[in-house]
Amino acid sequence: MMISHDGIAWRVIAWRDLGLINAAHAVMLRDTGFFDDPVLAALLTALDGINRAPPAPARRLSDLIAAHEERLEALTPAGAIGAATLGRARTDTGATLTRLATRESLLTLLDAAGQLRNTLADFAAEHITTLLPAYSGSQPVEPTTFAHTLGGLFGPLGRITSRLQAAFDDLNTCPLGAMTLTSTGLTIDRERVATLLGFAEPIAHTFDAVAAVDPFSATFDALAALAAAVHRWLEEILNWLRTDPHSFLLTDVWRDTAAEPQSPHF
Repeated sequence: MMISHDGIAWRVIAWRDLGLINAAHAVMLRDTGFFDDPVLAALLTALDGINRAPPAPARRLSDLIAAHEERLEALTPAGAIGAATLGRARTDTGATLTRLATRESLLTLLDAAGQLRNTLADFAAEHITTLLPAYSGSQPVEPTTFAHTLGGLFGPLGRITSRLQAAFDDLNTCPLGAMTLTSTGLTIDRERVATLLGFAEPIAHTFDAVAAVDPFSATFDALAALAAAVHRWLEEILNWLRTDPHSFLLTDVWRDTAAEPQSPHF
């Protein structure tokens, strides 16, 4: 998520996405007749120049958007100055930028969760008959198998994946064109720009487009659930290791991690 800090990674991603937003909006404006091909070409050339340069040294998202807009105006020919911001404001640009970044992160997480489930399934298939004691209060209480223990993550991962997918669907809608709150009287094509940016559709209500926080809350809740499920499972494995150090043979990478001071994982 793009937040205020001293790192540059978020600025690089946001700078790239600002170029995509501006380019998509410019193409839409050309398609709807607000300007012609030469103006579009001038804007895209300016955007290409901005994209090739390092991002502005801004610490806040709003400052980065302003800096990008200023650079675009500086590189735009006199006859096209102001064309790129027709029917668009910094507010809906920021909302779109945030959704693009969060959407990209969700896709990465969905892929990782799917890979984890597949890996666990393959690993469980190799240990259907591998017996282990199940512990309660550091005491063995009944026999189980390692496959059964691995399977304890299948249900949570399936439910959490569904929540992540639902969060992605909510976030995969486009705020651009909502401007500050009430859109514009210009006949822009919000469906067109949403398509160009890979969104499923524009957000119908302009206030909702720039003010809604519930899709992000749902995303954070799903991420917290994912972390909790994996952490709970790892705690079971750690309990086995503490009680019977010979329960598992760990590779060097896990042993090195376990040796690090105050490390929460093995």
